[in-house]
Amino acid sequence: MTAGGEAGPATVTVVIVNYRSGDHLRRCLRSLEGERLSLRVRVVDNGSRDGSLEGVEKGGPMAVEVIRNPENRGFAVAVNQALKSVDTPWVMLLNPDCEVIGDALGRLVAALETHPGAGMIGPRLENPDGSLQHACRRHLPDPVGVWRRLAGGVPLPDEPPGPWPVEAISGACMMIRRRALEEVGGLDESFFMHWEDLDWCKRFGDAGWRVLYLPAARVLHYKGVSSRSRPLRVLWYKHAGIFRFYRKHYGAPRYWLPAAPILLAVFGLFVTRAARLLVRRRNG
Repeated sequence: MTAGGEAGPATVTVVIVNYRSGDHLRRCLRSLEGERLSLRVRVVDNGSRDGSLEGVEKGGPMAVEVIRNPENRGFAVAVNQALKSVDTPWVMLLNPDCEVIGDALGRLVAALETHPGAGMIGPRLENPDGSLQHACRRHLPDPVGVWRRLAGGVPLPDEPPGPWPVEAISGACMMIRRRALEEVGGLDESFFMHWEDLDWCKRFGDAGWRVLYLPAARVLHYKGVSSRSRPLRVLWYKHAGIFRFYRKHYGAPRYWLPAAPILLAVFGLFVTRAARLLVRRRNG
């Protein structure tokens, strides 16, 4: 069923992983209703008990398929559940705390159609005040590149109007070519949450597929809504994911020297942030 309510073959499968997103999930779905593309929407719920699914399956302008997990199985596992038996030419990952602005999905699909060598594309992610979330277009954190960027050697260019190649985009919203997905495979389920999107971008690039960023497509992202109920655990997954990512992609001896101080700094940052969270919880 199309976002406007007209029957027809689906063009895009929209995958939304929900975990205690509250009213943000319903607002996310409402933002899709004006899309001109024909959408199939799959919501995978990871054991939410906050009422966020209330009314989602009761009909409306869009048909929504809900897959319910009895517990939180992690972002990657939930996404891969939804990717099974996908038959649309395009697949979009969308966080429940995102709201699509205008015809963002149509712009993303059109850009991929005109760039057959691109496997995925991401929009401009904006904060509620309209400012840019820089994670929507970023470098991969290879150890040598990190030091070059710290020295000011590899800045990101100013945003051009059309699509342009980047090393990585954000998993909060990414449009994916199904043919590329079939070649690269789904998300790595050893990442419970965080860093699985960067891993995916690197795997797409390693397989010869370009990753694009399109600033003309805009999506509002409230950021971190599902993480607020368990900040310490999320902090652990975020920092542990960095170690997993480095071990997987940069474990060769030539990376050991440049990677060591980075990983030590990451560990120190985790200890500092965790201590602050515990003090805040104790005092508050």
